[in-house]
Amino acid sequence: MNKKHLWSQNKNNMKKQLVIIGIVAILVTVGLSGCSQTRNSLTSDKDKFVGTWTVKVNDKEGTFVFYSNGTLITSSGSSATWEIKDGRLVITGGSGTTPSTLSYTFSNGDKTLTLTNSNSGTTAILTKQ
Repeated sequence: MNKKHLWSQNKNNMKKQLVIIGIVAILVTVGLSGCSQTRNSLTSDKDKFVGTWTVKVNDKEGTFVFYSNGTLITSSGSSATWEIKDGRLVITGGSGTTPSTLSYTFSNGDKTLTLTNSNSGTTAILTKQ
């Protein structure tokens, strides 16, 4: 076989291998970069609650601090526990108190929280700090 012909075949095979390696590298890069976006968009509702929220009711402003361990502290110093149960926020105060069950909606990039009391129908709008 001719050396020139053999060199030409090897050169073509190397080009094909480089193209395949390049395509695989691009696919891996695109695949991995998509993982972090998926993880961020699937933030759990519990994680969205965690933080300090302000609320204004009847010209009075207050704060609620939701902790990841299920503790809730208000600006008046009251404490309670909170959890997400069956798609609703359940807040339980001290012993002997009836838990409050609230429907909730996040909006404005999870910076606004609308809470509605299932029993009374009253609504409060909280803003994350």
